[in-house]
Amino acid sequence: MSFDAITAVNLGMVSTSGLLFGAFGNFSVLLTSAAPLGDWQLELLLWLQSVRHPVLTWIMGALTMLGDDLFYVAVLSVMYWTGSSAYAAGRFGSRHRLSSSPNPYSVSAKRPQNRQNTFELMQLVVFSVLLNIVIKNFVDAPRPFEALTGIEGLWTFTAGSASFPSGHAQTAATFWLALVSAGGGVRRGKRGGVVTIGIACSFIVLISLSRLYLGVHWPQDVLAGGLIGGVLGFLGPSLLKRFIRWCLIPTLALSAIGIFVFLDHSAVQLTGLLMGATIGHANSGLTARSTGTAVKGADTDTGSDSDTDIDLVPSAKPAHLLFGILTVAAAYGTTTWLLTAFGLPELIVDGLATLETGLMITWGVPALLEAATSGIERGSV
Repeated sequence: MSFDAITAVNLGMVSTSGLLFGAFGNFSVLLTSAAPLGDWQLELLLWLQSVRHPVLTWIMGALTMLGDDLFYVAVLSVMYWTGSSAYAAGRFGSRHRLSSSPNPYSVSAKRPQNRQNTFELMQLVVFSVLLNIVIKNFVDAPRPFEALTGIEGLWTFTAGSASFPSGHAQTAATFWLALVSAGGGVRRGKRGGVVTIGIACSFIVLISLSRLYLGVHWPQDVLAGGLIGGVLGFLGPSLLKRFIRWCLIPTLALSAIGIFVFLDHSAVQLTGLLMGATIGHANSGLTARSTGTAVKGADTDTGSDSDTDIDLVPSAKPAHLLFGILTVAAAYGTTTWLLTAFGLPELIVDGLATLETGLMITWGVPALLEAATSGIERGSV
């Protein structure tokens, strides 16, 4: 297919938002108006379609699920539950690095990652997804299998919104590059840092490739998503530390646009999740501050980096973490069913159910896990 033919196809993709926002309503037209982003995109998708195999399709499907929002909810939940409490490190609400480990999101041999750092990573990922939702609704570009009959979309249940930019690529880049940018070892060129960069980039590339293989994104979608996510991943952690008191403002602004302008259900769910997580995180920190039971002998000097003066909370076992995931899923499902049975509108059900999910992640489950691990430790004495 010639470049002119592809341009003609893209020109036919103008939707309702295109009528509202003019030329910006179909950003894919602008991207394919130059030869470097021309017919090679279609040729690449057709080639990937020609090499499809059932086994390879399942592998690519599994990779694409690693870029799904639910995957990051589960991973961030486990990171939060296995981390030491913010007050335990004596740095709750500090603008500075909250862990003695060079990488505040990594697990140190002496001290787990701090929950405050993980909560900030949650905020960054939610901001990235909300930004992606707003851009998608603004651009409203169709996916390849929707625009061309020659492209067969696979695993299309992972492609429920517009095409540009790729949410999977953007979220993957945001999450994994945030882990890299926070690592001091990377900046010093240590071997461990190089390995970390390699693993992070591999996840981003493979997840992006899976979206192309499945025919649910144009190459320009994953390139744009990776670029946006890369900027957020590298700059986000330091900006969150510097402007910690104001970091929720841009997130809430994107949330308001997504909910009130585009009536997007995903924006409602993310907003509820973030609000619940924020309330639960603040409450868990205040509880630890008032009871002083999170860590025995915690050093309250924010300038101290000693790892030997802190007696950590008992570490949760894999079975406990699985219990936490199942508890959150059960609570979400039960709340959704009950609220739906009462006849509440779907948007309200989504918001309240995810609000409870956020509370469970940063407050309910940590309390249950600490009680369980403490009980096991007392029983073994």
